[in-house]
Amino acid sequence: AAQNGVATFSSISIDTPGSGYVLAASTPGAAVANSTPFDVVAPPAAPPTHLAFIAEPGTTRVGDPISPAVQVAAEDSTGALAVAFTGTITVALGANPGGGTLHGTQTVSATNGVATFSTLSIDQAGAGYTLSATASNLTGTTSQGFDIDSAPPPTNHPPVVNAGGTQSALEAVLYQLNASFSDVDGDGPWTYAVNWGDGSSSSGSLSAQGAIGPSHTYVLPGAYTITVTVTDSHGASGSDSKTLNVTL
Repeated sequence: AAQNGVATFSSISIDTPGSGYVLAASTPGAAVANSTPFDVVAPPAAPPTHLAFIAEPGTTRVGDPISPAVQVAAEDSTGALAVAFTGTITVALGANPGGGTLHGTQTVSATNGVATFSTLSIDQAGAGYTLSATASNLTGTTSQGFDIDSAPPPTNHPPVVNAGGTQSALEAVLYQLNASFSDVDGDGPWTYAVNWGDGSSSSGSLSAQGAIGPSHTYVLPGAYTITVTVTDSHGASGSDSKTLNVTL
Protein backbone atom coordinates (compact mmCIF):
# COMPACT_ATOMS: atom_id res chain seq x y z
CA ALA A 1 0.00 0.00 0.00
CA ALA A 2 1.28 3.45 -0.91
CA GLN A 3 2.06 5.97 1.79
CA ASN A 4 1.84 9.56 0.57
CA GLY A 5 1.81 8.16 -2.96
CA VAL A 6 4.88 5.95 -2.54
CA ALA A 7 4.98 2.13 -2.17
CA THR A 8 8.22 0.75 -0.71
CA PHE A 9 9.22 -2.89 -1.38
CA SER A 10 11.94 -3.76 1.15
CA SER A 11 11.87 -7.57 1.13
CA ILE A 12 11.78 -8.67 -2.49
CA SER A 13 14.63 -10.83 -3.80
CA ILE A 14 15.54 -12.94 -6.85
CA ASP A 15 16.94 -16.42 -6.38
CA THR A 16 18.90 -16.87 -9.64
CA PRO A 17 21.84 -14.80 -10.90
CA GLY A 18 21.33 -13.09 -14.26
CA SER A 19 21.79 -9.93 -16.32
CA GLY A 20 19.04 -7.55 -17.53
CA TYR A 21 16.29 -8.23 -15.01
CA VAL A 22 13.42 -5.66 -15.12
CA LEU A 23 10.70 -5.04 -12.53
CA ALA A 24 7.22 -4.04 -13.69
CA ALA A 25 5.00 -1.89 -11.37
CA SER A 26 1.25 -1.68 -11.85
CA THR A 27 -1.81 -0.28 -10.10
CA PRO A 28 -5.43 0.03 -11.27
CA GLY A 29 -6.03 3.04 -13.44
CA ALA A 30 -2.38 3.81 -14.16
CA ALA A 31 0.03 2.74 -16.88
CA VAL A 32 2.56 -0.01 -16.09
CA ALA A 33 6.02 1.31 -15.25
CA ASN A 34 9.19 -0.70 -15.92
CA SER A 35 12.41 -0.30 -14.00
CA THR A 36 15.75 0.17 -15.62
CA PRO A 37 17.48 -3.18 -16.26
CA PHE A 38 19.63 -4.52 -13.44
CA ASP A 39 21.77 -7.57 -12.70
CA VAL A 40 21.58 -10.15 -9.95
CA VAL A 41 24.96 -11.64 -9.04
CA ALA A 42 25.80 -14.74 -7.04
CA PRO A 43 26.85 -14.11 -3.46
CA PRO A 44 30.57 -14.47 -2.82
CA ALA A 45 31.60 -18.05 -2.09
CA ALA A 46 32.36 -18.90 1.49
CA PRO A 47 36.09 -19.57 1.90
CA PRO A 48 37.24 -23.17 2.38
CA THR A 49 38.15 -24.07 5.94
CA HIS A 50 38.88 -27.79 6.01
CA LEU A 51 39.38 -31.00 4.02
CA ALA A 52 37.15 -34.06 3.88
CA PHE A 53 37.45 -37.50 2.26
CA ILE A 54 34.47 -37.80 -0.07
CA ALA A 55 35.65 -41.11 -1.60
CA GLU A 56 37.25 -43.24 1.09
CA PRO A 57 40.00 -45.81 0.37
CA GLY A 58 38.81 -49.41 0.27
CA THR A 59 40.41 -52.79 0.88
CA THR A 60 42.92 -53.54 -1.90
CA ARG A 61 45.69 -56.06 -2.60
CA VAL A 62 49.38 -55.33 -2.15
CA GLY A 63 50.70 -53.24 -5.03
CA ASP A 64 47.31 -52.68 -6.67
CA PRO A 65 45.90 -49.14 -7.04
CA ILE A 66 43.70 -48.33 -4.04
CA SER A 67 40.09 -48.68 -5.13
CA PRO A 68 37.87 -46.77 -5.42
CA ALA A 69 40.10 -43.84 -6.38
CA VAL A 70 40.54 -41.67 -3.28
CA GLN A 71 38.93 -38.21 -3.43
CA VAL A 72 39.53 -35.33 -1.01
CA ALA A 73 37.41 -32.16 -1.08
CA ALA A 74 37.88 -28.65 0.28
CA GLU A 75 34.76 -27.60 2.21
CA ASP A 76 33.57 -24.41 3.86
CA SER A 77 32.50 -24.04 7.48
CA THR A 78 29.01 -25.39 6.69
CA GLY A 79 30.35 -28.53 5.01
CA ALA A 80 29.53 -27.30 1.50
CA LEU A 81 31.96 -28.02 -1.31
CA ALA A 82 34.27 -25.05 -1.95
CA VAL A 83 34.12 -25.28 -5.75
CA ALA A 84 36.42 -22.29 -6.24
CA PHE A 85 39.31 -24.03 -4.48
CA THR A 86 42.06 -25.05 -6.91
CA GLY A 87 44.99 -25.45 -4.52
CA THR A 88 47.03 -28.60 -4.04
CA ILE A 89 46.08 -31.37 -1.64
CA THR A 90 48.59 -33.95 -0.38
CA VAL A 91 47.89 -37.40 1.07
CA ALA A 92 50.22 -39.54 3.17
CA LEU A 93 50.03 -42.66 5.28
CA GLY A 94 48.45 -42.12 8.68
CA ALA A 95 48.14 -45.40 10.58
CA ASN A 96 50.69 -47.82 9.13
CA PRO A 97 50.12 -51.27 10.68
CA GLY A 98 52.04 -53.15 7.98
CA GLY A 99 55.07 -50.89 7.79
CA GLY A 100 54.22 -50.17 4.17
CA THR A 101 55.23 -47.39 1.81
CA LEU A 102 52.67 -45.31 -0.08
CA HIS A 103 53.33 -45.19 -3.84
CA GLY A 104 51.75 -43.18 -6.64
CA THR A 105 50.95 -39.49 -7.13
CA GLN A 106 50.41 -38.08 -3.65
CA THR A 107 49.98 -34.34 -4.39
CA VAL A 108 47.16 -33.29 -6.71
CA SER A 109 45.66 -29.92 -7.68
CA ALA A 110 41.95 -29.70 -6.93
CA THR A 111 39.40 -29.26 -9.70
CA ASN A 112 36.15 -27.61 -8.58
CA GLY A 113 37.30 -28.18 -5.03
CA VAL A 114 38.08 -31.91 -5.38
CA ALA A 115 41.43 -33.70 -5.72
CA THR A 116 41.35 -37.26 -7.10
CA PHE A 117 44.16 -39.74 -6.30
CA SER A 118 43.89 -42.66 -8.75
CA THR A 119 47.39 -44.18 -8.60
CA LEU A 120 47.94 -44.74 -4.88
CA SER A 121 49.16 -48.17 -3.75
CA ILE A 122 50.78 -49.72 -0.67
CA ASP A 123 53.51 -52.35 -0.83
CA GLN A 124 52.88 -54.26 2.42
CA ALA A 125 49.83 -56.09 3.73
CA GLY A 126 48.17 -54.85 6.91
CA ALA A 127 44.81 -54.25 8.58
CA GLY A 128 43.77 -50.75 9.61
CA TYR A 129 45.77 -48.43 7.36
CA THR A 130 44.59 -44.81 7.16
CA LEU A 131 45.44 -41.87 4.90
CA SER A 132 45.92 -38.28 6.06
CA ALA A 133 45.16 -35.30 3.80
CA THR A 134 46.67 -31.83 4.14
CA ALA A 135 46.51 -28.51 2.27
CA SER A 136 47.96 -25.10 2.99
CA ASN A 137 45.83 -23.00 5.39
CA LEU A 138 43.13 -25.70 5.68
CA THR A 139 42.42 -28.11 8.52
CA GLY A 140 43.54 -31.58 7.51
CA THR A 141 41.63 -34.82 7.88
CA THR A 142 42.14 -38.59 8.20
CA SER A 143 40.41 -41.32 6.21
CA GLN A 144 38.53 -44.26 7.58
CA GLY A 145 40.56 -47.42 8.18
CA PHE A 146 41.15 -49.87 5.34
CA ASP A 147 43.07 -53.10 4.74
CA ILE A 148 45.75 -54.13 2.27
CA ASP A 149 45.56 -57.85 1.52
CA SER A 150 48.44 -60.08 0.50
CA ALA A 151 48.86 -60.56 -3.22
CA PRO A 152 47.83 -64.01 -4.48
CA PRO A 153 50.68 -66.31 -5.47
CA PRO A 154 51.47 -66.45 -9.20
CA THR A 155 49.70 -69.11 -11.23
CA ASN A 156 51.69 -72.32 -11.44
CA HIS A 157 51.53 -73.93 -14.88
CA PRO A 158 51.95 -77.72 -15.12
CA PRO A 159 54.78 -79.10 -17.22
CA VAL A 160 53.96 -79.86 -20.86
CA VAL A 161 54.94 -83.44 -21.66
CA ASN A 162 55.57 -85.05 -25.05
CA ALA A 163 55.69 -88.84 -24.80
CA GLY A 164 57.67 -88.96 -28.05
CA GLY A 165 57.04 -89.94 -31.62
CA THR A 166 55.85 -93.34 -32.87
CA GLN A 167 58.34 -96.09 -32.18
CA SER A 168 58.66 -99.83 -32.49
CA ALA A 169 60.64 -102.20 -30.32
CA LEU A 170 61.75 -105.79 -30.33
CA GLU A 171 60.83 -108.32 -27.71
CA ALA A 172 63.62 -108.90 -25.17
CA VAL A 173 65.68 -106.00 -26.58
CA LEU A 174 66.34 -102.94 -24.43
CA TYR A 175 64.07 -100.07 -25.56
CA GLN A 176 64.86 -96.39 -24.79
CA LEU A 177 62.05 -93.86 -24.44
CA ASN A 178 62.29 -90.64 -26.51
CA ALA A 179 60.02 -88.40 -24.38
CA SER A 180 60.60 -84.73 -23.44
CA PHE A 181 58.99 -81.91 -21.45
CA SER A 182 58.99 -78.15 -20.97
CA ASP A 183 57.80 -75.87 -18.14
CA VAL A 184 57.14 -72.13 -18.66
CA ASP A 185 57.62 -71.48 -14.94
CA GLY A 186 60.99 -73.22 -14.79
CA ASP A 187 60.17 -74.36 -11.26
CA GLY A 188 62.35 -77.45 -11.02
CA PRO A 189 63.70 -79.79 -10.00
CA TRP A 190 61.13 -82.10 -11.54
CA THR A 191 60.25 -85.74 -11.03
CA TYR A 192 59.03 -88.09 -13.73
CA ALA A 193 57.15 -91.38 -13.74
CA VAL A 194 56.81 -93.71 -16.73
CA ASN A 195 54.09 -96.35 -16.85
CA TRP A 196 55.35 -98.81 -19.45
CA GLY A 197 51.93 -100.36 -20.01
CA ASP A 198 52.98 -103.90 -19.07
CA GLY A 199 52.50 -103.56 -15.32
CA SER A 200 55.92 -102.04 -14.65
CA SER A 201 57.07 -98.44 -14.19
CA SER A 202 60.14 -96.26 -13.83
CA SER A 203 60.73 -92.94 -12.05
CA GLY A 204 63.48 -90.41 -11.54
CA SER A 205 64.37 -86.75 -11.10
CA LEU A 206 65.33 -84.06 -13.60
CA SER A 207 67.28 -80.87 -12.99
CA ALA A 208 66.68 -79.38 -16.44
CA GLN A 209 63.93 -79.28 -19.01
CA GLY A 210 64.24 -81.45 -22.11
CA ALA A 211 64.71 -85.16 -22.74
CA ILE A 212 63.30 -88.00 -20.65
CA GLY A 213 64.95 -91.24 -21.72
CA PRO A 214 64.73 -94.20 -19.34
CA SER A 215 65.00 -97.72 -20.81
CA HIS A 216 62.84 -100.82 -20.49
CA THR A 217 62.76 -104.37 -21.85
CA TYR A 218 59.48 -105.96 -22.96
CA VAL A 219 59.28 -109.73 -22.65
CA LEU A 220 56.16 -110.25 -24.76
CA PRO A 221 55.09 -108.81 -28.11
CA GLY A 222 52.06 -106.51 -28.24
CA ALA A 223 50.84 -102.89 -28.39
CA TYR A 224 51.70 -101.11 -25.13
CA THR A 225 50.45 -97.70 -24.00
CA ILE A 226 53.28 -95.76 -22.41
CA THR A 227 52.28 -92.85 -20.16
CA VAL A 228 54.83 -90.24 -19.05
CA THR A 229 54.05 -87.89 -16.14
CA VAL A 230 56.24 -84.98 -14.99
CA THR A 231 55.66 -83.10 -11.71
CA ASP A 232 57.22 -79.74 -10.84
CA SER A 233 58.55 -78.64 -7.46
CA HIS A 234 55.18 -77.07 -6.57
CA GLY A 235 53.19 -80.23 -7.24
CA ALA A 236 51.73 -79.43 -10.67
CA SER A 237 51.77 -82.40 -13.07
CA GLY A 238 51.44 -82.94 -16.81
CA SER A 239 51.12 -86.21 -18.74
CA ASP A 240 51.19 -87.60 -22.25
CA SER A 241 50.80 -91.10 -23.72
CA LYS A 242 51.72 -93.03 -26.84
CA THR A 243 51.48 -96.56 -28.16
CA LEU A 244 54.58 -98.70 -28.61
CA ASN A 245 54.42 -101.78 -30.87
CA VAL A 246 56.65 -104.61 -29.65
CA THR A 247 57.36 -107.41 -32.12
CA LEU A 248 59.35 -110.63 -32.19
